[in-house]
Amino acid sequence: MFNYKLFCKKLTILRKAKGYNKYQMSIQANIQYQYYCDIENERSIPNFKAVISIANALHVNLKELLTETENYNTDITKLNIISNIKKVDNISLINKCYEILLLIKCQNV
Repeated sequence: MFNYKLFCKKLTILRKAKGYNKYQMSIQANIQYQYYCDIENERSIPNFKAVISIANALHVNLKELLTETENYNTDITKLNIISNIKKVDNISLINKCYEILLLIKCQNV
């Protein structure tokens, strides 16, 4: 079943993980800026064409965008980490963070 609030939250996180602001995202998805903002802010339910355009702009499949996964919280955490790392300009710091994440991943396997 389609969870609209979850869709909007995922949309925001995926957009930020790609490093797009709302205006850039609307350009990438080829939809009007205000319409995109209304979708992301839960003021407008997107039509199917807009959902496809958004998925293509984010380079995700429709299933990933529209469904709730059992690992949703883990996915959100990963996307938030990626989004925050993209804000860092210091390459050595990014590399160190990557090493730490790899260690954490190895411990969880």
